[in-house]
Amino acid sequence: MAATELTDGEVTEKLRSINIDVTTLPFPVDESKCFPKLGGMGWKGDVKKRIKLLHACQDQLQKTLKEGEEVLYIGKGVQQKFVEQYFMGIWAQFINQTVFVFTNLRVILLNSNTKGVPKHQFWSIYYNEIAKFKGGFMGGSQLKLLDGSKFSYSGFKGHDKKAIPKVVEHARQEYATLGFTPQSTQSRETLCCQCVEVVPKETYQCGNCGQTFYKPTELALRSLIFPSWGDFSMGHTLLALIELAGYLLSWFIFAAAIVAAINDPEAIGGAVVLGAFVVLAHVLDAILTYYIAKKGLSPRKS
Repeated sequence: MAATELTDGEVTEKLRSINIDVTTLPFPVDESKCFPKLGGMGWKGDVKKRIKLLHACQDQLQKTLKEGEEVLYIGKGVQQKFVEQYFMGIWAQFINQTVFVFTNLRVILLNSNTKGVPKHQFWSIYYNEIAKFKGGFMGGSQLKLLDGSKFSYSGFKGHDKKAIPKVVEHARQEYATLGFTPQSTQSRETLCCQCVEVVPKETYQCGNCGQTFYKPTELALRSLIFPSWGDFSMGHTLLALIELAGYLLSWFIFAAAIVAAINDPEAIGGAVVLGAFVVLAHVLDAILTYYIAKKGLSPRKS
């Protein structure tokens, strides 16, 4: 049984039957929209996962939501980028976890860990900037914005892919009814990690609170000088540690090759090849760091 087939009172009663009370959250939640699956096999597990996600984002949402803003729906997906998948493999899944919070005003996107706890990169999208949100094959979803930006996400369940387009379309209709046409510097606005106000495109200091951010070129230069430095600066600590271990191993092998070349001139060719490999690693890491850094704002520590 879907949430839309129940009255608001019946939805509340259904949730209370499994000890779920959204009124305990420090922000309003529309129960009738937020829980699309309230019957059939697995409905209790789905509700509890959604509540768990709300609690994981609770502190950040309390800080981010504006007065009168209500949560209509919440879900979590993983942004898919071919370049990152190709060069980083499974590790791309860890840095691209994204919580979608659909409110009566906008869509808030929170970069998170695998449990849905927000990190430090946030975005917002007004509904009039969404050209299409369409569910695809195997949990994939496509988000197309009016400025031409396209984003692919995996991980959404079947009822998510049915419910989200309805929430978006309803919100767009509300915009039209109210004549609400908010202006943006880009369809997906970047939010400051401190005060959660909009930081305009190509700007690296918040005009509201003064928080500063690294430019992508700065982070790329760090990775060019020392691979993994840029990842550490972006807060991708686990990825950076693994990358650092591999980098140090490559230098150890290169150093051994140099020693061998000194003792045996015929081994010089091998040392040159390994040296070229190390240099290539620096360049590729710098390019990948720049590509990742362009997606959001990485704060400088005060």
